[in-house]
Amino acid sequence: MKSFFTKDPDRAKYWPFWILVLALSVAMTFLGITSDSPWYDESYSIATSNHSFSHIISLVSRDSHPPLYSLVLRLAVLLFGHSLLVIRGVSAMAVVGTVALAYAFLRRFWGSPNAIVFCIAFLITPMTIGAAQEARMYTLASFFVTGMILSGFAALTDNKKRDWAALVIFASLAGWTHYFALIASGMYWCVLLVKTIKTGKPGGVKANLAKGYLLRRLLIAGAVVIALYLPWMFNLISQATRVSQNYWIGPITLNSVFAILSFPFGQRFGGPHGMSSFNLFIIVQALSITGIVWAIKNKDKNAFLPLSALLTYWLTFTCGILLSWAIRPIFVERYLITCLGALILAFSAFLIQFQIKRFTILGLIVYLFITFPILRSTYSTQVNGPGDTVAELYKDKVKPGDIFVHGSEHTFGILRYYFPDNLHYLYIPKDFTPFGNHAVFAPNAEVGSDLRKYTAQPVTLWLVNRTGEYYSTPWMEIIGAPYREAVNKIERFNKKPGWLTMLIQEVRYNPDKIANGQESTTGQLTLNITGVNPALKGQVVYALYTSDPIMPDNMAHSGAVNATAQTVPLFINNLTHGEYALFCFHDINGNYEPDFIGYQQPIEGLALTIPLSELRSEPKFADLKFTFSENESTQDIQMVYPTKN
Repeated sequence: MKSFFTKDPDRAKYWPFWILVLALSVAMTFLGITSDSPWYDESYSIATSNHSFSHIISLVSRDSHPPLYSLVLRLAVLLFGHSLLVIRGVSAMAVVGTVALAYAFLRRFWGSPNAIVFCIAFLITPMTIGAAQEARMYTLASFFVTGMILSGFAALTDNKKRDWAALVIFASLAGWTHYFALIASGMYWCVLLVKTIKTGKPGGVKANLAKGYLLRRLLIAGAVVIALYLPWMFNLISQATRVSQNYWIGPITLNSVFAILSFPFGQRFGGPHGMSSFNLFIIVQALSITGIVWAIKNKDKNAFLPLSALLTYWLTFTCGILLSWAIRPIFVERYLITCLGALILAFSAFLIQFQIKRFTILGLIVYLFITFPILRSTYSTQVNGPGDTVAELYKDKVKPGDIFVHGSEHTFGILRYYFPDNLHYLYIPKDFTPFGNHAVFAPNAEVGSDLRKYTAQPVTLWLVNRTGEYYSTPWMEIIGAPYREAVNKIERFNKKPGWLTMLIQEVRYNPDKIANGQESTTGQLTLNITGVNPALKGQVVYALYTSDPIMPDNMAHSGAVNATAQTVPLFINNLTHGEYALFCFHDINGNYEPDFIGYQQPIEGLALTIPLSELRSEPKFADLKFTFSENESTQDIQMVYPTKN
């Protein structure tokens, strides 16, 4: 099979097609780019861009990433304004830049038609568009990693100073953008080193001289890259130390490995195309390997380009897995977007191997046919959560001087973006180590563990939380405080299929609450959950209610305690005296939800203030209520398990 890895014989002939592809890249990346509201990570990027360049470096050094993306974002904001279009546009332009960069390099070795094949394949890969419309550093990192691989191949092939300089620049900037891009840079350098050492025939004087010359240049270039990274090295060590103590990423499992590998072909935050995404991953990998084998079998001198690209992708993935197993989990799906361009380079090597060009076109059409449903969902589905819905609904309700009190950094960052003139207070328990550096959200943002800090001020407080937070937020400390009264029930917001559910409740200031004899006293409620089976492990999860419905979005207080004994005591401090309903269960499977069949067939242990047999329908407040007062501060409640346990 004849290879099309050839010099471009007639660039002018394909110039109109290249202009069309470049225009397509702009259209595809910017189409609907502002339709979805920012999620927490994006709000972090946006908040960081508000600070000066020097302050950004100081702030980011206390986070978990290098600073280059934030500096680029700051420059874009200064030049073009602080709109969401500009902020996300940096990621979109990184994709456009990857298309332009790849064409400039690839037409030297593949020819213009085949360079265009890569550009189209890259654009119709679903996560190219998904990441292009997110205000994060992943597409910028992918741009630098792709440029590194292309310039590295050009440097070894043509040995021109400009290519060696480009290799140094791209490798250095990759490491300053994301740590997985830094890993990719190190892995690619290892691949280049092996390739250079193997260059030339044994005993051939000229070949060995050439090999020594290339090796010397490669080692010098590597030394320059290391030297350029040294200013950030101490910050890298500091960040790694902090991450090793506490980080939000879960352990590596077989499912998480599948999720990482299929992520380039799916949607952000999952979606209905999980199996299609994984099948695409299998197909792309198989065809990439096939194309490389063909090129090597045909002794194609340019086969090293797709081979080095695929090796960089897999070595980066392997390194991330090994570090996660050896130290602590640090690998999440989107981090491998840094090598997305490398993966599509390898895949494109298969598509351009056909002698008959219409087979290459057919291969692109088939690839588009498979990716099109996922691309359509990427454009049409909003997955970042209900931030814009909440902002629109509350824009006239929230007054100047009102204070948002958050029990989650996710709502803290999102609503800090939509209500920048109001003060936002993030509650974090004293014994909980934050995952990020929340100082980037200053001004009008504070973090602490004192929920009553603002309860005496004559302003309205907006209590905000999300479901599934790492800790329980004791809202009753605010609702039960003097001068405070809750308005209506907790409102719940979710935008399907998005993962984020936001809970909001208004708590007004009432100066007559004490004057009219309405002052509420507080105390410690003790709930002794007896009959717990510690052999089942898991947690005893509880929720208190002050009214119907007995549903997650209406609970007044909640928490969880490890099920380590037959009697599990629950201590709730600073709780206002009054009537409460308790719903408590033994969460064995860790889903934080009571598993039921009907109303009287719990799958897990259940503890209520009345016997389960007395429930005739869905639990009501009147069925489960008990009185908490100074004289009645302890409740003993039996955990009842289904017969199978």
